[in-house]
Amino acid sequence: MGVTKRLLVGTFLVGATLLQADMASLYKAEEATVLRADQVSREEHFDLITARGNVEIIHGNEVLLADLVTYNESAGTVTATGNVRFKSKDGDVIFANYLEVTSDFKEGVSRHIRMIMRDGAKLAAKDAKREGGVRSAFDMAVYSPCEVCRTKPDKAPLWQIEAKRTLLDDESQDVIYTDAVMRMWDVPVMYLPYFRHPAPHAGRRSGLLAPTFASSSGSSGSFVALPYYWVINDQRDMTITPMYADTRPALGLSYRERFARGFLRLAGSGLFGADKKKSAVSDSDKALEKSFRGHIVGSMQFHLNPYWRVGAQIERASDQTYLRRLPYFGFEKSTNLVSRIYAEYFNRLDYFSIEGYTFQGLRDGDRNATTPLLLPMVEYSALTRPGKWGEVWTLDASALGLTRREGTDMGRMSATGGVYMPYYSSFGEVYTFGARVRGDVYHARHLTTSMLSQSTTSGTTGRFFPQGYAHWRLPLVDFGSKFNTLLEPRVGLFVAPNTAQGDKVPNEDSRFPEFNTYNLFSSSRFAGLDRLDTGSRMVYGLGGQTSALGDNAQIDAFMGQSVGLSEPRDFLRYTGLDHRWSHYVGRLSGSYQDWLTLETRLLMNRVHLRPERHEFLASLGKPILRLNADYMKLPVFEEGVDGYARRKQLTLGLSSQLTPQWSVDVSSTRQLGSPSFSLAHGAGVKYQDECFGVQARVERTFYKDRDVKPGLTVLLLVTFKNLGEIKHELNPRSSSGTTPF
Repeated sequence: MGVTKRLLVGTFLVGATLLQADMASLYKAEEATVLRADQVSREEHFDLITARGNVEIIHGNEVLLADLVTYNESAGTVTATGNVRFKSKDGDVIFANYLEVTSDFKEGVSRHIRMIMRDGAKLAAKDAKREGGVRSAFDMAVYSPCEVCRTKPDKAPLWQIEAKRTLLDDESQDVIYTDAVMRMWDVPVMYLPYFRHPAPHAGRRSGLLAPTFASSSGSSGSFVALPYYWVINDQRDMTITPMYADTRPALGLSYRERFARGFLRLAGSGLFGADKKKSAVSDSDKALEKSFRGHIVGSMQFHLNPYWRVGAQIERASDQTYLRRLPYFGFEKSTNLVSRIYAEYFNRLDYFSIEGYTFQGLRDGDRNATTPLLLPMVEYSALTRPGKWGEVWTLDASALGLTRREGTDMGRMSATGGVYMPYYSSFGEVYTFGARVRGDVYHARHLTTSMLSQSTTSGTTGRFFPQGYAHWRLPLVDFGSKFNTLLEPRVGLFVAPNTAQGDKVPNEDSRFPEFNTYNLFSSSRFAGLDRLDTGSRMVYGLGGQTSALGDNAQIDAFMGQSVGLSEPRDFLRYTGLDHRWSHYVGRLSGSYQDWLTLETRLLMNRVHLRPERHEFLASLGKPILRLNADYMKLPVFEEGVDGYARRKQLTLGLSSQLTPQWSVDVSSTRQLGSPSFSLAHGAGVKYQDECFGVQARVERTFYKDRDVKPGLTVLLLVTFKNLGEIKHELNPRSSSGTTPF
């Protein structure tokens, strides 16, 4: 029976006729409700309103679709049958044969329900009941976050949990199972009398994370870690990781806290009890007999205002080989640990910092007694705005205090003032003229003046160093139909006295100069301040870039040389600057689409045209088969080093993305020269889909470092989506951001 009647609240669309219906008792007045249907009828005696055909009810952010919907005004219930689909305000979608809910959608029952949660997880149950708008109980339910096979929809997912009763609690944001079984590939693998995991809409949640299993035949033996993630509140969390490592019980802890203007992050581990199976036959094995071995890392940073920030970083281990024996914390390739405290000031045209550094060497022979402590380390840098002729004035000042328990102590104050001015010609040439004046004051104690006699001296000394320079470059650009090309010749001239360094000036920060394309045109080619780049010189180079339009291909290359106008100093031997005409420095990088990338830097002998230093990185191939190469050849810095035999290393890797889920890789690292031998081999296999991941890796090492022995290491990591997972790093150096979460 069709009815057309004016009502207070609610909008009905019956065919093409707009009806107003009295639905105030059905929905709250403050929430608009829209109902669309092919036909709407009302039975006055039974207080029933019935909508038939393509029924759609929209109430706030909730949508109900069905073939037939009946509203009982007396009972305040809505009953839907036939192709029932209900979308909740949280984004979950429910499919059912029958659905009965109260007018506010807070209570209800349904039969043969299927549910797609907001994160794509699926749940199916025989019966379901909604209670209080915050809990849903399911009987004979099956849950899985895995996708359903499109070609075989009846095929069981990769893994699923079947339970006699499942509770979805919106208040606690948990999914709780009772009397459940986990199946993988439709095979029962685990019985779970009681189990819970975070709901799809849950944020950070406390719970167990994916365990890690490993075994090493060389050093650390078996390794098992079972982390528990504890959410303390919205700003704090902690990860507690009981472990078994190096034949001992162990514990790992990680604490993170975020503040309105900063963050704090601390992590560490500890092994308890001595290794009774091994006795210390040498000094390098004594660490095994310690009753405690561990490490601590952390960082903190606070922004006091838009200009000032303060922070600290700590990295410390109980002994030098602990982090090498246990490579699971991300420091296995570190040669030193750095702790730092700092305060920094930023402004538009100046910068100020005061810092303190302490180090812990991890290489054989490093001693804490001779490792320096830097406190304070003060730096200030400022420049002016361009003047009338475009000139810019600069000032760089620093102060350093360096102490050791054994060895040289040093205090240094340095200031450099300068001015530079660019000039652009009508032909497109770019000139830069500048001058710098630097003054240093040193005070040293126990400074070694002769390595043969081991004689030392103490005292105060100073030095004054002026320098003038001029640069010229001409960018030549060609915009073609297929290629864009940039060719840029460059010439530089530096004029300065060829003064001696001074016997009373220690060298702490310029011991290993590296001559390359990036410092070829720099006023000083040393990383630190203790060595002066004295003497006059001319430098020249040629750089070029080209890119192919439409092919996503590009090449960037540069090569140059330095020509000294005075004899080079003795400390420049083996750096490429030990003759007036230096070795050539060059770099080359390129890429083609997504299957070729390469980058190389080299120091080429000017006479024999052979690389004295060479670094090469390349990647070739598509994801189905990709080859990676990493080659490094380091020069000899001082006499007495056995040629190049111990300074060349090659790493080759081959990877393949066999399917969207499966990938494999192999790698090998080898020391080249004479002798030549393998350092490590590795292989891994990884499976990762939308709901499950497993990663296994095997690595064979051949090197020995005190109590770190050659051996075979096997690592296994398994993750199940929604059953507890979080990306967590114990190495602060590996974090790309400045905040912990």
